[in-house]
Amino acid sequence: MTVKRPPVTASWILVHFSDSDEGLIGDLFEEYQRRGSAFWYWRQVAIAIGVGFVRGVLNHKLETIQAVFTAFAALVVGGQFVSGPLLRLLSRLVGSSLPLPPWAWNNIFMWGSAIVWFAIAITAGVLIARLHPSRRATMTFAVLCFLAALNMPECYRLAKNAFAAGSPRFVPYLANNVAYFLITTIGLSLGSLWNKAAVPAARTRHTPPTI
Repeated sequence: MTVKRPPVTASWILVHFSDSDEGLIGDLFEEYQRRGSAFWYWRQVAIAIGVGFVRGVLNHKLETIQAVFTAFAALVVGGQFVSGPLLRLLSRLVGSSLPLPPWAWNNIFMWGSAIVWFAIAITAGVLIARLHPSRRATMTFAVLCFLAALNMPECYRLAKNAFAAGSPRFVPYLANNVAYFLITTIGLSLGSLWNKAAVPAARTRHTPPTI
């Protein structure tokens, strides 16, 4: 019997971006042997991730609140007690005071701030994965949704002032707002979803069922 391998990328996404158990992964693998449709497999992966996220949040509301609070607290503490002191240290090393916002991306302080914040976001992601290993993906996506909702009003205000009101001076603020949100999203995802220690070994690969 010829074993058909599901799309590698879709399988990797299913394992790392969802909390699906081995039963679901095995069922999809077996059904793929019958259908052999890559489009069908991708569709099922998307459905599994979406349904799994909604179900996980609804069934574990308290844990979701705890994960959001933990990640938000880690970001706030990191910003206050790590990022700030390191930037002040950088200003002493380069012999220049911190400039007023908005900072341009050709400024050493902007890159220093971005790198430090990226490391803080990764740390927050690792914390989520360690505290919620069985629902790592659900809790991570819940945190990202919370941060997106928290950032949306400010992003909308800046975009409205920059484009609708025709005030170009708001464009750098908007660009930095979007950039830092992306840095936070990528950092959290790297720290949590790619955290190998939080993914059971049996789920890191597709093993054909023994016949």
